[in-house]
Amino acid sequence: MVMQRFDILYLSDLRLSGGVATALVEQAKANAKAGYANGLVNVWSTAGKPSRFLDKRVRRLLETGILHLADAERPIEAALVIAIHPALFVHLPAKPIRISGYQKLLLVTQPPYDGHGQPNYDAGQLDGNAQEMLGGDVAWTPVNPMARLSIERTLSAPIWPTVWAGVLDADEWTVTRDGYVGDQVVVGRHTRPDRLKWPDTAEETLQAYPARRDLVVRILGDSGSLLSLLGSYPLNWRVLPSGTTAPSDFVKTIDHFVYFHHSRHVDSYGYAILEAMTAGAVPILPRSFEAQFDGAALYAEPNTVLPTVERLRDHPARFREASAAAVAFAREHFGTTAHTKRVRETIGPPRGGFVALKRPMRRALFLSSNGIGLGHLTRQLAIARRCGDGVEPVFVTMSQAISVVSDFGFFCEYIPHHRHLPLCAGDWNRMLAKELADKVAFYGVDVIVFDGNVIYPGLAEVLAGSPTCWRVWVRRAMWRAGAGAKSIEHEALFDVVIEPGEIPAAFDAGLTRSRRSRTRRVDPIRLLDNCEQMSRARARHALSIPDDRVAVLVQLGARNNSDTRDVEDEVLAFLARASGLYVAYVKWPIADGRAKLPPSVKVLNGYPVVRYLAAFDATVSAAGYNSFHDIIANRLPAAFLPNENPMMDDQLARAHHAAAHGYGVVLRERDPYGVASTLDRLLDPAEQRRMRGAAARFRIKNGAAAAAQLVEELLATVRTDRDHRAVILPAMRGVAL
Repeated sequence: MVMQRFDILYLSDLRLSGGVATALVEQAKANAKAGYANGLVNVWSTAGKPSRFLDKRVRRLLETGILHLADAERPIEAALVIAIHPALFVHLPAKPIRISGYQKLLLVTQPPYDGHGQPNYDAGQLDGNAQEMLGGDVAWTPVNPMARLSIERTLSAPIWPTVWAGVLDADEWTVTRDGYVGDQVVVGRHTRPDRLKWPDTAEETLQAYPARRDLVVRILGDSGSLLSLLGSYPLNWRVLPSGTTAPSDFVKTIDHFVYFHHSRHVDSYGYAILEAMTAGAVPILPRSFEAQFDGAALYAEPNTVLPTVERLRDHPARFREASAAAVAFAREHFGTTAHTKRVRETIGPPRGGFVALKRPMRRALFLSSNGIGLGHLTRQLAIARRCGDGVEPVFVTMSQAISVVSDFGFFCEYIPHHRHLPLCAGDWNRMLAKELADKVAFYGVDVIVFDGNVIYPGLAEVLAGSPTCWRVWVRRAMWRAGAGAKSIEHEALFDVVIEPGEIPAAFDAGLTRSRRSRTRRVDPIRLLDNCEQMSRARARHALSIPDDRVAVLVQLGARNNSDTRDVEDEVLAFLARASGLYVAYVKWPIADGRAKLPPSVKVLNGYPVVRYLAAFDATVSAAGYNSFHDIIANRLPAAFLPNENPMMDDQLARAHHAAAHGYGVVLRERDPYGVASTLDRLLDPAEQRRMRGAAARFRIKNGAAAAAQLVEELLATVRTDRDHRAVILPAMRGVAL
């Protein structure tokens, strides 16, 4: 078997932000600059959150080839193996990974005990798992002097003789400073949103970050915990949410980086401090950091921060000297040159000839529920067709529209819903559990991707009994208020919930708004990108629409669970009577049928209809998820007729959002008498221009690629976040089918 070879192999949970992500990114960049080849194994640990995406900086390095994602199911060889964070080893993976390395380091980015002496983890257990997982000879490696003291007191395992400090490319952070940034001294800090990143009490916080008119306090990164502590922000504070500006830009706007945290917290890399130092901001820190930053910072207690600031303010030359000293210290001890020297002393020069193999094919089972229309199946197709070469999609659907899957070139099996079989719900669920379990085993499935709002007991049994499979729930939002309480309790059966974005999200009153601990939200998922749709000229030619006709598309869905016949007849009759129109009526693949259409109305059978949207000037449409977002993305003036059956999503809320924001008007199934006035508005050229302009304010990206990327990432990930030695069915044990 061909061996994957790298100079340096990193193991890290790519969902972790803060110092862990920065350490990986900065080390990998410095390594690549020096000619070392970087491999990477993504490990889902107990420290990561399911709702977090892969760090954007890491993704950029993967895309540019600075990092290479290794396949953990095949042998990997590296001169240096670096595992970032002890939590990677809380449990062993379900399948052993075969890694050989000359040196193997476990970076202690979280000490065994917190500041109150409470254990963060069982260091002995984690060491045993690390040795087993990586083949022995793993040295626990401190990232600062404080971490060294902590592990020396608690661990009998091998400890690396030196500190493996953080690294930062000073050229990307350093700015020219000739004094203070403005007329008033600016103190501040940036940090990830975390209560433990702030002092224990409001009193200490206001001592460290004083409320004074002659001082400006700038904060980047409060999520509300600081506001809860203080009650309100002082008038001289300027607080920015995370993501408002880049930390590299933020630190240029402050004079002093003041960093005091909770007594329970023990800092690891101190990257926020290091970034500020490199940018010339003078740090004011607790004494506990003195062993790490020596004379490059000023040290104080919260109640002596203000006198420290005032002493330098009264002697500007001293401030400039302190700023220059901080920059020089950061460059010498934490710069890329220092890191490269450390790597070279550990493993020698780059070996060259690295091998990064193409990952073997993994199989994804795309499972969709029955549905009234094609929404579930369409989203599954949107994701599957954007999966890379390393993913083989297989479809299993309860929808009768299985032919559309085959038309896209995917293999598909059909499991009828109990409404189409002479079975009671209990018997059908037993059948469903057996059928799905057989298919998971037969196809050797690595990930189950389910799109549907009802978690059937038979499906729940299979999910709970497939612990080595990744389990993804594509869960559309906009549930009706109060609906779905039973289904949403099964969220724990899934590793990740993907929530397709909703333009009317502000109108969402459903349960999913408050249940997002496992949710990764993406942009609206659409089957086709705009560039895949026909141009207006081509679409009109394909449908034989005369150039001088105003074209109206009527697409009201399958309507299998709603009786809108009266309104639908009124709509078609009105459009048939109007002069100068070309009217096309979409016949849905799974519709129960309808009465005879007016002779002038054309039938449009082709799926997906979205490819023809550019041909039309207006539409009368249902407000289902897929049609709704395709219409907005194409800026097509619309009259929305929502399906108001209680089983459905909140289509009325979507339609009301369209009316409130001016990109659509609303029809109601209970109001056939309002059809004429509503369609008069829809066909008014001035109204159409206004609607197109309103829709243009919503710039819709397609979230299908991001969802597919997540599926691919899961398939390339090692799991140590749970105990694979015990297959437990906690959620479904004893459930009656």
